[in-house]
Amino acid sequence: MRDSSEFFASAASPALTSGDTPRGRPFAKGNPGGPGRPPGARNKTTVMLDQLAAGEVDAVFAQVAKAARDGNLKAAEMILARAWPRNRPLGFEAPALAGADDLPAALAAIAAALARGELSAKEAVAAMALVNNHSDALLRFKTLPPL
Repeated sequence: MRDSSEFFASAASPALTSGDTPRGRPFAKGNPGGPGRPPGARNKTTVMLDQLAAGEVDAVFAQVAKAARDGNLKAAEMILARAWPRNRPLGFEAPALAGADDLPAALAAIAAALARGELSAKEAVAAMALVNNHSDALLRFKTLPPL
């Protein structure tokens, strides 16, 4: 019975075993993925689509903007989603969170900003979660008595 390494060596085609690198090791040590795409290179399809749309962007935007003005909510949503960033900075002054004594004032400031309409409910929940995380950190470092 023949050894398996002899079998595979005899079954390999010359094209796969010839060359400077052994079969199954086409790249130099320390370069497992080959040279890859050069920095700044763009996908050919993206380049082609950009060239096709280059003269049409203004016309398409004007048409979508007209549809939004005429009451098309989907068109308005498309424009507004790109006009305002999703994670915008919160527009209210929160008290500094230096220690445990600052937590109630921070929660009160968030609630007041929500009541005044400066924060949406979603933003207020995110801000309160931040205060809660700060409280958890204070507990971990034993600077806040357990509730």
